[in-house]
Amino acid sequence: KAAEARQRQALIEAAQAKKASEGPAQQAAAARRQVKKAAEAMKMAKMEAKKAKMLAKKEAKQAKRAEKEAKRQAREEELARQKYAKAQAAVAKKAAMEEER
Repeated sequence: KAAEARQRQALIEAAQAKKASEGPAQQAAAARRQVKKAAEAMKMAKMEAKKAKMLAKKEAKQAKRAEKEAKRQAREEELARQKYAKAQAAVAKKAAMEEER
């Protein structure tokens, strides 16, 4: 009976030791999972920041292109106005010369 009691006690102690060793192992595994999750979150945040930076750069480029196009169009319109004014002046001059005759 004493041997059985010792054997049972040894089994109980072994089970307790196993439980005690599982705790830190589980904690370590959970910590590793958290670290992995945090690293993945950082990686995703970095990718999002890179995407946002690229998008901002693309939008700035488009805005610059639109500004350049607007300036070009304004120059064309001004040249067209000047050409029209010149033509009007020529017509007026011609009309004045006709009246003098």
